[in-house]
Amino acid sequence: MAGIELITIPNLLTALRILSIPFFVLLVAAGNLHTALLLFIAAAATDFFDGYLARRFSWQSSLGATLDPLADKLLMSSAFVVLAYAGHLPVWLGAVVLTRDLFMLFGIIMLRRSGAGVNIEPMIAGKVTTFLQAVTVASLLFTLPAHNVLYLVVALITAYGGIEYGLRELDRRLSKSPKERDSTGK
Repeated sequence: MAGIELITIPNLLTALRILSIPFFVLLVAAGNLHTALLLFIAAAATDFFDGYLARRFSWQSSLGATLDPLADKLLMSSAFVVLAYAGHLPVWLGAVVLTRDLFMLFGIIMLRRSGAGVNIEPMIAGKVTTFLQAVTVASLLFTLPAHNVLYLVVALITAYGGIEYGLRELDRRLSKSPKERDSTGK
């Protein structure tokens, strides 16, 4: 049954999103922003449809629950880094997005290595962060002028979202009794 869990339409859509990232980066680096925008929109659409299909047809899987947020972070981090590298947005903003995503990834890896369970549930701040980051990327790829206020808002909500996830996980761990933590390793 584990093999069946791997091959679902939502997981295939997530895999396509991950596989599109190198092409997206190359398009932006080559200055082909409008084609990169189309690919970015297609990747964003796979994010919507994989979640919708997983919920609608009960195709949720532990692989999908892990890969989907990873694909989102890879796409956004790659977009911000390549756009900063190409001079389309401030380097400090790319650094904020990348640092937050690396911080969260490092935390998840450390928790899993310690044997602790990791339950990554979407939060409002995370949804708002993803939306604002996507708007920023799309507007830059569409060659609309972005404003420093948008950059500041994206940086603040990105940092806030990362801190909120970390604090929630810390609170979840500290709210368990020492006996529960010792017996479950979580």
